[in-house]
Amino acid sequence: MISNIRVHQWGGVAFMFGNVLFLVNKLNEMTTQRWLALAGIIGGFFWITLGLFPPDWGPPGTRAYEGYQQWNRLWTAALLLMALGFAGLFRALRPVLTGWARVGLVAALIGFAPMMFGNFAEFWIFTTES
Repeated sequence: MISNIRVHQWGGVAFMFGNVLFLVNKLNEMTTQRWLALAGIIGGFFWITLGLFPPDWGPPGTRAYEGYQQWNRLWTAALLLMALGFAGLFRALRPVLTGWARVGLVAALIGFAPMMFGNFAEFWIFTTES
């Protein structure tokens, strides 16, 4: 099997393997700060996408409501990623924050918690009740 592979095919495999190793090395170099920033960016794009393309609504039990329910379940992930982004912002700016800025960032983080829990409860736990 291996002897039937041509040299140029081995080159492609080596190229892909090298790219995977490069990606793993870059991921290992990322700090917690960068991971939190990346989470915030992805959450922001996710939030915008969810807001711009809302699903159709229908009464519970219909196919339209199932799509609406699945779509709204995605909000939990978007809110979590945005909260992680705000946590990263708070962590990065902690040395230079004034008192009011600190209060605002803490309020934003505290505000995301009930939104996430409410969305999770509505569309994951109590979804069959009407």
